[in-house]
Amino acid sequence: LKKGSKEFLAETFYYTRWFFDLSLEEKEKTSILLSPQYRGYGRYKQEMTLGKPDYKETVDLGYELNTIEFDEKTKYLKLQGPNQWPLSEDLNDINSPAAKFKSHMLEYISKVHHLSKKLLSLMARCLGLSENFFDPFFNLNSIDAFAMLRLLRYPAQLSSESADTSVELGVGPHIDQGCLVILLQDLPGLQVQNNKGEWIDANPIEGTFVVNIGKMLQVWSNNYFVATVHRVLGSKTVTRHSIPYFAEPSLSTVVLPAKISDELLKDCHQHVDKIESAIYGEQMLAVFERSFPKN
Repeated sequence: LKKGSKEFLAETFYYTRWFFDLSLEEKEKTSILLSPQYRGYGRYKQEMTLGKPDYKETVDLGYELNTIEFDEKTKYLKLQGPNQWPLSEDLNDINSPAAKFKSHMLEYISKVHHLSKKLLSLMARCLGLSENFFDPFFNLNSIDAFAMLRLLRYPAQLSSESADTSVELGVGPHIDQGCLVILLQDLPGLQVQNNKGEWIDANPIEGTFVVNIGKMLQVWSNNYFVATVHRVLGSKTVTRHSIPYFAEPSLSTVVLPAKISDELLKDCHQHVDKIESAIYGEQMLAVFERSFPKN
């Protein structure tokens, strides 16, 4: 970590907890149901994974960009647009918690975006491609640039008023549909599945991130990289926070399997279904529509 990074990450958790500790009434003013771009606050069990509600509370943020026009064929462009910020009436006061929350989260997005580009450069080299291969697709100057930062709270599930001691999964088994996820977490709970079907704890290590591969990177790499199946365990007594940054290409990007060498291809995961191509924005819009069917 660079000097000051440890303190910066600690502040990221501080502001995440600050938001979730606001009153429900205040948080609901930024409800994701109010945003065509699927930005904002999601209540407990509002989001769905594989048809089941997630036992978590969410905030979705992204680049602060203007909306752009779209038609039926480019409906996915609706995902670009403004964020919803809490206590918006206080944002002009730079010393207010609301203004500091906004400033910090936008700075976090910028910093982790640069980290993601370094990682993608290394992954391109692993594929025998130019280290700049992914740069045109992850260009912030693109008219339809896209990325997503999620703030997540998984609440303790044991209620003193209930005799039920069972614990639900925070999120059921799934893969991420995008490219690369850079995850910051404060407590254990995340598990990843290996190719034997075993669940492996991915516990937090101070000063590090968990890096997860999504489906679009699997497509790009001809199955050399494979999307990671993962889940989040619930807890009876502990509230957990995690902060995944989803590094994504521009919405109009057509993701095609890259031309990699036969030597590398022989090591690809042949048991995994291949996708010939995909428009990235279409994939992501479908994910949001499944996750928030009432939006």
